[in-house]
Amino acid sequence: MPAIWDDLPSVYRHVFPEFFGRERPEETRATCGNCAMVPGPGAPTSVRFFRPQTRCCTYFPAIPNYLAGGLLGDDSPEMAEGRQRVQARIASRVGVTPRGIASTPTFQLLYNAAPAAFGRAEALKCPYLLPTGCGVWRWRPAVCATWFCKYSTGRDGQLFWKTLQDFLEETQRKLSQYALLELHPESPELLAQPGAGTLGDRDLDGVAPEDEVYRKLWGPWTGREEEFYRQAEACVRGLSPERFQEIMGLDLVLHVRSLEKRLRQSAAPDLPDPLRRNPRLRVERIGGDEYMVESYLHFDPMRLSRRLYELLDEFDGRLSNAEVLEHIRVEKRLRLNDQLLKSLYQARFLIGPGEE
Repeated sequence: MPAIWDDLPSVYRHVFPEFFGRERPEETRATCGNCAMVPGPGAPTSVRFFRPQTRCCTYFPAIPNYLAGGLLGDDSPEMAEGRQRVQARIASRVGVTPRGIASTPTFQLLYNAAPAAFGRAEALKCPYLLPTGCGVWRWRPAVCATWFCKYSTGRDGQLFWKTLQDFLEETQRKLSQYALLELHPESPELLAQPGAGTLGDRDLDGVAPEDEVYRKLWGPWTGREEEFYRQAEACVRGLSPERFQEIMGLDLVLHVRSLEKRLRQSAAPDLPDPLRRNPRLRVERIGGDEYMVESYLHFDPMRLSRRLYELLDEFDGRLSNAEVLEHIRVEKRLRLNDQLLKSLYQARFLIGPGEE
């Protein structure tokens, strides 16, 4: 199985702690090459599928300065078109800052106002999405590196990846600021809060800032933005593990501790006892003997046979798990093994005391 850092940008590998060399959950159900969220013949009507033109790439990622530099210096053929799109973005000056290449305010307004359009609206389609896939794949930022539509270990897997996303976002903030301090110590962005302030007409129209504003932002790097991003990547790639730990501080220890816990729970979950049927399940009967059941994530419903679905009601939260399993064995003449019980819990079809 691949390690956690295998699918992350290569600039991290030499500085991340050894923990990131551990095996990660393998998300075999999230088939990006043959999108699992594009409907096929006979697809259930209750599932909110994606459109093939957009898939899950209805998100406009902000690319930190050092990741933009990594992409600009990546001369591999598969990154060529993505690199050209980023270069065109830099030439436009729209959202181009020493901190990184931002999304647009209008995209953020649309994205936040229309959650049901995710995976469907072409107005939200990522500008780096190519017909062949992601144009910035090797250098994709945190959200794009950690989001899946389905999880092999259910809610526990989702929590692991969300915890990794949080860590990567904190890493991006600190490393992009570190590179900015090294290369442009007089930058007005150093202490500015990203996204702070009101929007003007140029923001809403997707127009570059006025020349004076842009020159003030970039200072001596004005007109040399690509070089700046490349140098930012070189700054980060030149870090020692010890210097990286200094930059990250206590956050590194806390994030890794949380990641260890999430990874352990994903691989070998502690089953609550007693378990009970999740009262928030959304269920569609799709035939005489099958149900489509959705729990923690509306992108990840699962088919259950009628027999297995009806067994969920045996878990009422009053009897211990062992007592319920024995009752099912005697009364239903069925044996539920530990792996199946674990899967039902990780899918959150069954939940523990206090869980919702």
